[in-house]
Amino acid sequence: MTRFYVYLHTFDYKHFISKIRLLSLLLAVVLQFFVFNVDYSRTEKVQFEDDEYYYYVKAVPKIVVARPEKKVKQINSQKTKAAPRTRTTH
Repeated sequence: MTRFYVYLHTFDYKHFISKIRLLSLLLAVVLQFFVFNVDYSRTEKVQFEDDEYYYYVKAVPKIVVARPEKKVKQINSQKTKAAPRTRTTH
């Protein structure tokens, strides 16, 4: 009975708690990626074929956030005048 008592007091709680925190953080990141970043309302069943096999797939798209449009401003751009076109008569 005394061996168990001595072992219980030498247990390092700080390292145990830090490992639990790291494990919970890893679990949260995995759940965030696989569960919360998909849009199940737009699920589609897709069928396609290869040379030998048919594939039946359930496709669940990821949530898409609209990206802002990029505007390119040209600096030092010179406008060139177009040469006047002459009409030729046949």
